[in-house]
Amino acid sequence: MDNPESVIAVEVVYALADKQKLLRLTVPRGTTVRQAALRSGMDGFFPGLDLAIAPLGIFGKAVPKADERVLEEGERVE
Repeated sequence: MDNPESVIAVEVVYALADKQKLLRLTVPRGTTVRQAALRSGMDGFFPGLDLAIAPLGIFGKAVPKADERVLEEGERVE
């Protein structure tokens, strides 16, 4: 990942009624929504959260194929 053009910056966020967490990540270009969620380690902050099967979205809109949808610079996975 030496070439800055080969990576993008994204955010991964998860929230419960009493707790929320936002993580900023640099991921390789071509990373999917699901891959970014898994890379974030968010499940370490929220026991019981299974990122392998959790429904995911971008900026509050559901992504039906999170394993296929490639992220773009600055997007936020929720």
